[in-house]
Amino acid sequence: MGKIEKRWRTGMSRREALAGLASFLAASPLLHAQRDPWPLGPHRRFLGFDEMRDVFDFEPIFRANVPLSVYDYTAHGTESEFTL
Repeated sequence: MGKIEKRWRTGMSRREALAGLASFLAASPLLHAQRDPWPLGPHRRFLGFDEMRDVFDFEPIFRANVPLSVYDYTAHGTESEFTL
């Protein structure tokens, strides 16, 4: 058996090569940059319609479902005569 055949028999398999590539990519600083800077906090259930008693119970649901600029505009709309 020649030198090339011996290297072929004892060489790296495709599975070992992919595992080595995956471990190399897992240590990449690019993956650390993709982590969420604001991880989700503990889950909090919204109140149902029958559990809401006043307007202030609707505010967390409204804030969660609209963009921040819309929420700021409507939440502070009573402080100016030109809004709402």
